[in-house]
Amino acid sequence: MKCRKTKKYILCMVLLFSFLLSGCLDSSAIEGNADGTQGESAPVEYRCISNPESKKKICVILKNYHGDYWEGVIKGVEKAAKEVDAAIYLGGIDNETDISGQIRLMNEAIEKVNIEKDGIKYSQASKDAVMVKYAAARKVKNNSGATEEQLEAAIKDLREALDNLEQLCKVTVDKRFTNDIKVTLTAEHAEYASENEDSAEFYVPLKEKVTVTTSEKDGNTPFSGWEMTVNNGGSSEDSGTKIVSNSTVYTFYVTGETHLEPVYGETDEKPAEEKIVLNCSTGYQTDSAYFLTKREIPKKYSVVEHGVVMTDERGWERYQNKEEGFVRGAALTKRSVAKRKGNSGIFKAKLKCEKNKVWYGRAYIIYTDGETTYTKYSEIIRYPQQ
Repeated sequence: MKCRKTKKYILCMVLLFSFLLSGCLDSSAIEGNADGTQGESAPVEYRCISNPESKKKICVILKNYHGDYWEGVIKGVEKAAKEVDAAIYLGGIDNETDISGQIRLMNEAIEKVNIEKDGIKYSQASKDAVMVKYAAARKVKNNSGATEEQLEAAIKDLREALDNLEQLCKVTVDKRFTNDIKVTLTAEHAEYASENEDSAEFYVPLKEKVTVTTSEKDGNTPFSGWEMTVNNGGSSEDSGTKIVSNSTVYTFYVTGETHLEPVYGETDEKPAEEKIVLNCSTGYQTDSAYFLTKREIPKKYSVVEHGVVMTDERGWERYQNKEEGFVRGAALTKRSVAKRKGNSGIFKAKLKCEKNKVWYGRAYIIYTDGETTYTKYSEIIRYPQQ
């Protein structure tokens, strides 16, 4: 009996993954006309049954809401939804002969769950890994002789495959100029590259090293600097728009969605390297939550130590009303210390844990000018982000 229940559960899991993996489809793939007799019904609109804040969305469409069988399916979907880190939307119709109603819900679902909508893309390698696990799960589901251990392993692999989808960061360079300026954008692991007369763009993993180059002059107007806008969902210190370099060739590490524009003509704005920047953002990958930090320290200083201070919900109860106490070495905290001590760069601190476990973290850096030692902290970031 337990094995049969487990198999119903994996059927629901495979169903959920089927909808997730269909997210790259275009809603025009389903036509609004259908042959055959159509019944009439009142479609049951989608309701979210789990993780409404998740960027990953899965829609489950039932062709009937009545009877013991479909009630069992609904219970199975609700149980499976608790095991998947995605917003699960459940909808359907009252009459399975209502073909037009099913088509309408399918089109709404494709629009809702499209994983590449709003510029979100995943690395091809991680999508390929999902497809391998998905195919294996379908094989187990269709195997009448599968053991309970095989079924449970397939469920575990499905969850891990979804958790490990690697979301890429979009990097864009503005190319809208009146004169013949040559702008290039290069990275070792770039995907989904595209270019038009207005911009060049591609998608890269977090921490990817990217180089942009541009011409010395726009006609007779000299180059003055690279203007960068970063959106990484972390502390505000590294976000916003600023001049980051006066060199026509600029190399940086990606910490979030990034837009660059070469600026020509005189400007009074100084590159950001003249001030101390410490940023922290967060995410999840391969069974671990992580805090990703970025540092920029002027050359007149030397780095003594840098890393991340972290605490769980129990520790946060102590510090949420006195954040100044949430520092390196404080009670109920963990600390991850970087090995490299360069004045600029990035560092990823990992915590092996379940995906929904809550952690709080902040980057820190200790630096000196040879006489005085200073310590700086970033804003506090919650994982998972709300």
